[in-house]
Amino acid sequence: KEKTKYFKAENPNKIIEYLKEKKNKIEESEEKINSLIPALLKLTTNDETSTSVYEGFKGFQTAFEHYYQKLKKGEEYYSWGVYPFQDEKYHIYWERDHLRRKKSGIKCKILFNHGTDKEILKNRNSFWGCEARYMPSSMKTPAWFITYKNVTGIFLQGKKPIVVEIINQEIADSFKA
Repeated sequence: KEKTKYFKAENPNKIIEYLKEKKNKIEESEEKINSLIPALLKLTTNDETSTSVYEGFKGFQTAFEHYYQKLKKGEEYYSWGVYPFQDEKYHIYWERDHLRRKKSGIKCKILFNHGTDKEILKNRNSFWGCEARYMPSSMKTPAWFITYKNVTGIFLQGKKPIVVEIINQEIADSFKA
């Protein structure tokens, strides 16, 4: 009024209405995105060869957890060359992952390098669907491998973890053999 701005407080219940509107918009966006995901998955899942590199602990987790997207209940992944010494954060991660893997009904077979504490092997074997053993003593590798379906992962857990993920059926079959 007369070049002066006046403000009046609105009913505080308007905040709830505002949040409900935002929530509805988010739910609508979620529905749209969910309808697009099948088409996007078709674009990203093909039989061609692809390679991805992941770095750091988060990248390590991302690459490792791809098996949840491809394996179904009753199927399994194979892992070998697991290094005997790992930071505590990896052991904590494995504990959580084995519980999640059980809920998904996915099995695993793991071969550890010699030198791995027997308690670690005993721990892994205590989880449902996990069969852990030692590799032959003549074999030792600082990298470890995982394979399932058409995926092969090469993991190096140094100070800066790095993972090379290869999507190729022939390579996965050769590693499984």
